[in-house]
Amino acid sequence: NASYMDLGRLRLQTADENVVLILEPWFPYQQNDTDFIEEISSKKRAIKIAITSYFRTHTKQQLLSAGENTVKSDLLGEINGMLISGKFSAIYFSEYLFLN
Repeated sequence: NASYMDLGRLRLQTADENVVLILEPWFPYQQNDTDFIEEISSKKRAIKIAITSYFRTHTKQQLLSAGENTVKSDLLGEINGMLISGKFSAIYFSEYLFLN
């Protein structure tokens, strides 16, 4: 297995006026699946937009109440919905930090 970490560290606005979230997501994938690797590379911007949009429509309180596992599940469903040649099995956060 390999890890897709190309999104890097994202600085995301929540639905709150002055709350920013620092997020560093990564995904495990099968390293020998060249079609899937090409697809996720070509959809990097779309994946970033999906993540940005998700957090922009939720407040800090909503995200904390839902819990990190629910957030991960929601994001994974959204991102996998855009992919054709394969799916990510999980999403992990190296960083998940709210700044007020």
